[in-house]
Amino acid sequence: MANPAELFGRKAEQETHYEKLPQPVYYIESSDDDTVLVGIDVEIKQIGDAAPVVTWYDSSHERSMSALEMVKKDNYFAFRSADKKMTNGEPAEYYFAPMDLNTYREKVKDKLIEGRDFESEEEMINAFLEAAKKNGEE
Repeated sequence: MANPAELFGRKAEQETHYEKLPQPVYYIESSDDDTVLVGIDVEIKQIGDAAPVVTWYDSSHERSMSALEMVKKDNYFAFRSADKKMTNGEPAEYYFAPMDLNTYREKVKDKLIEGRDFESEEEMINAFLEAAKKNGEE
């Protein structure tokens, strides 16, 4: 008997690729989505021919979006979302930059419910990773 996937014209086994971005914590900007700010453990998942899915933890819950286009350069990453549109109907764009202490102090701290001061970048990154673990990330 034929494999059910083959009956529907699909390969029996879809090839899956995972890529974890190199930095543990990113600052995220989007011109049309003010719900993003922090990305922890950012991954790109590609299953077969489907659009890649970008996932991250934002210190309170996991997020994921399908990507139409992606750009990676050095430690920076950007994608256009297949799931979210801007007010003009174009795909929303998301920009990920490695979180450093200066970026945290200038753009993130005042937007967090429990924004606090850190003495070092390492202390800041460890606090984000600990918050992610505490809130259920594995």
